Amino acid sequence: MWTESMIDTLSTEIDHPEQLAFFLASQSVQKRYREASGCFILLYSANTDEFFLSQLLGAAHFWCPQAAVAGATSAGEIRHGETLLGKTIVTLYFFAHSQVSVHAVRCSAGEESVASAQLVATLCGINDLKGVLLLGNPFKQQLPEVLTGFDELMRRCTVFGGGAGDYVMSQAWVMAGIQCSQTLLVAVAFSGASLHMEMHDVLGWRRMTQSMQITSAQANVVHTIDHRPASEIYREFLGISADRQFFFNALGFPILIRDERQLVARVPLSADDEGNLTFLSRFSPGEEFSLGFVHPELLDQQLQALSQKMAAFSPDTLLLLSCGCRRFVLLEDILDETRRFEHLAPTFGFYTVSEIAGDKGLLNLSLVAVGMREGAKPVARPLLPPFSEPKVSSRVDHFANTHSRILRRLLHFISALNRKLETKNREMEKLSYLDGLTGIANRRRFDLRLEEEWKRAQRSSLPLSLLMIDVDSFKAFNDTYGHLAGDDCLRQLAAEMAAAVSRGTDLVARYGGEEFAVIMADTDGRGGMKVASEIQRQVARLAIPHCASLAVTDVVSVSIGIACMIPGADQSLEVLQASADRALYQAKRDGRNKIVCDPGAFIPLQVAKETDTGT
Repeated sequence: MWTESMIDTLSTEIDHPEQLAFFLASQSVQKRYREASGCFILLYSANTDEFFLSQLLGAAHFWCPQAAVAGATSAGEIRHGETLLGKTIVTLYFFAHSQVSVHAVRCSAGEESVASAQLVATLCGINDLKGVLLLGNPFKQQLPEVLTGFDELMRRCTVFGGGAGDYVMSQAWVMAGIQCSQTLLVAVAFSGASLHMEMHDVLGWRRMTQSMQITSAQANVVHTIDHRPASEIYREFLGISADRQFFFNALGFPILIRDERQLVARVPLSADDEGNLTFLSRFSPGEEFSLGFVHPELLDQQLQALSQKMAAFSPDTLLLLSCGCRRFVLLEDILDETRRFEHLAPTFGFYTVSEIAGDKGLLNLSLVAVGMREGAKPVARPLLPPFSEPKVSSRVDHFANTHSRILRRLLHFISALNRKLETKNREMEKLSYLDGLTGIANRRRFDLRLEEEWKRAQRSSLPLSLLMIDVDSFKAFNDTYGHLAGDDCLRQLAAEMAAAVSRGTDLVARYGGEEFAVIMADTDGRGGMKVASEIQRQVARLAIPHCASLAVTDVVSVSIGIACMIPGADQSLEVLQASADRALYQAKRDGRNKIVCDPGAFIPLQVAKETDTGT
């Protein structure tokens, strides 16, 4: 019996409880049940009738009294890799050497910490514990709080699972032994020295908006995003109103948050009249996110990688826990997603309302795949033939998978459009920092850069030099030669000033009108004097006629004020600017075409280190 795989599986589809009784009483099931070291019966059902579910549990207990029995209502079912809808599936796992036990506690809202502590205390006493399947009701329990209590256990074994649900997101039932309840929290323990388990998950969603920030949140309710009502982002970007259909309209467009390793999706459950969004998971103010949508090519890559990892693990059987929202979004493509695993090993599972993937916590829109194997990895295991391959016509259906193909093209178009917009935005941002007339940095860029360099100088205790430059008698120049000549003059002066500053870290900016400024980090007073003198030489070399100048020259000239400081921790950068302005004013008073250093803010030699401009 155990020659081909150490974990044997049998599965059936149930319409009536009597069918399950006949199935479990069959010779095939009973022989395996008697010979197995451990037997696990997993039920997942689209039927939310409590009496029907209780009858299933009763049949399982009667015919396999020593078996571990657990289950949940589902938003879709998976049997032998096939995605099914509206079904009740019973799967039996027979272990040659391992044991399975089911542990359950009652857990209502607010009791999560106590309930998880009880389960963990029991599970920690199990020898050779290799994995734990958690099943809960996300409508009645805060599953993130439950998982907090499992942090230590997650370092010992594979913890996975899902939230029970239904097809209309209204109720959920969880089963354990002969109990069926909406407040059960169930842990199925898999143990054994020869048992091996491996878990992987995929999302396949990608960001489609720029980053936004949660500015107000409490527990699992987000109040504001970028200081606006949270639901406004869905109305603005997707045209989704905060009404009774909000969840079904928004479920394909989750909030994507990057944790330490990967993007994690969070699907909003509802939006109220005040713009608040409610989720299954908790949020904190300051968290950044983007809205996302499925990206078929990324999804294909991730699924291929997952398949390769599972093939390398060589499982005896696979359990899939996939999000019900995922099934809704992917439509017919979900069929290919689950079928691919049946070629590796018998594959079963169900569609959840949130997925549990170890220390990654509670997920949404994800597929969690858990492989189980008893014994050493086989040298080679042939791929299984498809369980039930429907007969297909030899005629090619060119309309097959139209949803996927159209979606790929649409997303390609959106990506291309976003790239163009991002390029335009970068160009616009660059232009917003440039002076339209001269092409050098503008006042806005100057203010930002000066603040950055001031703070850096405070941290490094290195000098910062500031040059304030004014074109002498420029109003008279405009009156004499005209404004067009004045504009041309400013362009030439800006070019020469930029050429006089040799370091890429220095900034030359048009401060306003005929005023310019130079920011020079890590530069002492001697370095500032050197650059100021070079600027005056370059301006004089232009020899732009200026017969109306009040300076002792008949060409355009500039006056320069210099301030240099090592800022104290509590000093304001206005001190540096005021000092440079005073020096410039003094240069004008001294007859123009002068360079003046403010004596109260001047460091003649850099103490910490010499710079290129100061040597």
